[in-house]
Amino acid sequence: MIMCCFYLVGLFGSNICSNYYMIWTACTYVLFFGCGFLIRKFKIEKICNNSKLFSLFFIGSYFILFSIYMFTYNVGNVSAFYKIYSYGLQCIFHLVGGVSAFFVLQSLANTSFNNEITIKLAKYSMPIYLFHEQIIYVVIALLNGKLNIYVLSIFCFVISVCLSYLISKLLFKWKFTRILIGEKS
Repeated sequence: MIMCCFYLVGLFGSNICSNYYMIWTACTYVLFFGCGFLIRKFKIEKICNNSKLFSLFFIGSYFILFSIYMFTYNVGNVSAFYKIYSYGLQCIFHLVGGVSAFFVLQSLANTSFNNEITIKLAKYSMPIYLFHEQIIYVVIALLNGKLNIYVLSIFCFVISVCLSYLISKLLFKWKFTRILIGEKS
C-alpha cells in the first residue's frame, strides 16, 4: 500500500512542481524496488528459469501495452477519464517493464556470462548506479543540440559508465569512502 502511495505521489507530484533532482521519479521507483523485493522474498524468479512461456508472456504483454500506449498518446482533446486511463496504463506499463527486466537480468545472471568485465562491474555496481545519472545530466547539458540525439544517447551511455566506473574505482581505495557509498568493509 505504501509503495502504491509513493508511486501516486511521484506520478502526480510532477503536475504540482517541476521534477528537480528527479524526486518525483524516485518516488515512482519505490513501487518497482518493492516488486523486486517481493519477487526475491517469495522466490518467484524460479518461474523464469523453468518456463520459456512465462518469459514470452511478459515480452508479449510489454509490446501490447507499449503499442496501446503509443497509439493513445497525445490524442488531442483529453478528458478527465482519459487522463486517469493514461496514468493507469503508464503504471501497468512500467510495472510490466520492470518485472520483465528483472526476469531477463535473472536469466542472464544464471548463464555462464560471468567473465572478467562483468565481475569487475558487479563489484562497482552500486557506485556506478549512484553516479551515472549526474554524469548524464552534465553530458546532456554540454552537448544537447550539438550532436544527433542517437549519437548523444550512445555517447552519454559510454561516458557515464566509464566515468562512474573510474569514480567508483577511486572511491574503493579508502575505507572511509567505501563506507560512505554503502560498502561493508
